Amino acid sequence: MMEPTKRLIELFRSEVPLDSSIIQSYCDVIASSGDADDAKVLLEWYRKHAEDWQYAPILQVVMRCGNMELATELYAYSFEQGRLKEKAPDGILHILAYMGYPLPSEYVVDCVLSNDQDACLALFHMPYDHHYVTPNRESMIDLYQQLFAWSTTHVDDSILGVIGNTLGIGHRLMERFYHLRSTMGLAVRYEIERMI
Repeated sequence: MMEPTKRLIELFRSEVPLDSSIIQSYCDVIASSGDADDAKVLLEWYRKHAEDWQYAPILQVVMRCGNMELATELYAYSFEQGRLKEKAPDGILHILAYMGYPLPSEYVVDCVLSNDQDACLALFHMPYDHHYVTPNRESMIDLYQQLFAWSTTHVDDSILGVIGNTLGIGHRLMERFYHLRSTMGLAVRYEIERMI
């Protein structure tokens, strides 16, 4: 287990209130350099405190550093009778698909059809089932560019700019698309890493 993981667990145990940015920073570092041992310890902590939203960045570490054993544990924790539990963590479909866990295709497709963004991202990591998707899929980098890149440096004409200018910065869709941008950013990174 790496030193940042040990230090983060010590901070959690101290019960000193931590700003979510500190937790996110630790998790970013651990996710980029850690291994399954780090992910295992942090998943145990997360499961004990899942109701506290500030621990959500731990799932990023589990996704990037975890193994199939941890994916199986996370699935058992989050699913019941092949469906997400009501209080399952946000992004769990994407996380499990990224980790290579064999999710039930029919359920994921049902989620996609109900406009679940997490399920859409999960499909990018799932093996092709030609009954549901075609093999000619665009790269995540291209999709990210189409949605979030500005065509000029002077005007934000990305999807976020259009929503913000049309509906207002405080509109509820802004938060959903910021989350989508963040999640797609992870998928872009994964696609780049697969080039190595």
